[in-house]
Amino acid sequence: MGRATGLEAISKLPFVRALEGDNNLKRPTTRQTESETADEYRRIQNIAAKGDKRLNKAIALALGDILSADSGYSVSSKLKLEDGRLKPDIVVTRPGSDQTCLELTWRTTGTAIDGEIAKRQNTLSVGHIQKYLLDKIMQYVNEFGL
Repeated sequence: MGRATGLEAISKLPFVRALEGDNNLKRPTTRQTESETADEYRRIQNIAAKGDKRLNKAIALALGDILSADSGYSVSSKLKLEDGRLKPDIVVTRPGSDQTCLELTWRTTGTAIDGEIAKRQNTLSVGHIQKYLLDKIMQYVNEFGL
C-alpha cells in the first residue's frame, strides 16, 4: 500500500487515537483475518525475529507523521528515558514533557508459509505474552524504584 494509505490506516488504530487523547474509544472487536493479511504479518514477524529495530523505527516515523502534524508531539525510537537505563521501543512525548512508552512485541502463531517460512513454536499464546509483559513491567518497576 502507498504511504498515505498506510498512515491513514495507522491513524485509525485505537492506541493512536488514545495517544491523541480520544476518550471515546469503544471496546475493540475481532474478526477473521484474511489469509493474505495473516501471511503478510508472518513475513513481518519473521523479519522482527532477526531484529526489530528497523520495524520499530518505521512505526515511530509513521506515528511521528501522524501525531506531530497537528499536536506538536515528538516520537522517537532511539530515546533513552531521563535519568535511567531504559530505552523503550518508541517514546511519544506530548507538549509539556508527558511521555508514553510503547513496547512492541512481534509474536507468531508459528504457522508456516509453504516454501517461505518454516513452522515454529507458537509465541502468541497467553502464557508467552504474560511472561513478556511481566518482564517488561518489572524492568520499569526496577528502573523507577517502585
